[in-house]
Amino acid sequence: MMGLIVASIAVGVILSSGVFYLSMRRECPTHYEPLDCFEKDAEEILRRSGFDILSRRKKANIITNVNGKDHFGFVEVDYIVRKKKKKYAVAVKAGEGTADANEPVLRRRLIEYEHILALDGLLILDLSRGEINRVTFRFPKDGWLDKFFKIFTVLLAILGVIGIIWMLASIKLI
Repeated sequence: MMGLIVASIAVGVILSSGVFYLSMRRECPTHYEPLDCFEKDAEEILRRSGFDILSRRKKANIITNVNGKDHFGFVEVDYIVRKKKKKYAVAVKAGEGTADANEPVLRRRLIEYEHILALDGLLILDLSRGEINRVTFRFPKDGWLDKFFKIFTVLLAILGVIGIIWMLASIKLI
């Protein structure tokens, strides 16, 4: 009988401590929004990497004009940091998986930061790996190499026609 009471108390203590642990544990969503529950971790990683935190959840105003009517809004960046006199916008990625800058939602967000905030660079802080990655964008256009090959192709075609005419003239067919 005494063993049953001790076992019941032990099970009760284990269950209540499990319930207490679960109630105290913070559940954080795994998406690309600024997250209160990960701020300490993010700030620790940034400081360890030599960044000074200038602002958190910095908002920049934006006006979108649709058919002549202005609509006011804002863009919110997780952090603005500085390292060696350069300022960076930081997007914090928390949760499972890697922070893929090519993922459309995150990429659009970073392009907004780059265009609106006009800082020296963009960073993605991947909390699950403890990594900070620098991101840059290039938008390819018809470059000089493409134009060179177009002009070269046209010149080659003209020289080919001239060569055929010269060959026909030399064998006296024209």
